[in-house]
Amino acid sequence: MKIRKANNEHGMTLIELLAAITILAIIVGPMFQLIGHAYTNYIEDQRKVKALTIAQQKMEEAKTNQNWLMTYDKAGYVLAQGPAYLADDQNYYIVDNNTIDGSYQYLILMKTSDTDVDFVKIKVEVFWKEVKPERQITFIISEARRPKP
Repeated sequence: MKIRKANNEHGMTLIELLAAITILAIIVGPMFQLIGHAYTNYIEDQRKVKALTIAQQKMEEAKTNQNWLMTYDKAGYVLAQGPAYLADDQNYYIVDNNTIDGSYQYLILMKTSDTDVDFVKIKVEVFWKEVKPERQITFIISEARRPKP
């Protein structure tokens, strides 16, 4: 009777299989984390772009809205008929506040320019909600000339 030696030419041992799975898990695990972080950053960037687009749009609306620009008299006081409410931010007045798409809220704030009463400083703030706490983009102040009465 002959005894045959096992050459292991027909398959893998259990230890080789476990080693291959372990090496694969070490390589693939961080790759899935990178993909998750990349997707999260992509979504956050998309939200920032949308918030910036809303802020730019609302800034242009504020610059061209004659009613808002005439809300203030030459001395910088808010006129009675103006739709403005004092905000806690450096004497700015809220002239518009609304929500877009259910998750973006914007504020349009105005005040008389410190250097020239013929100009109005405009600031637009856009807030949006994420998984994290509320985020915000402030569209930096722009000045618009008041229309001549």
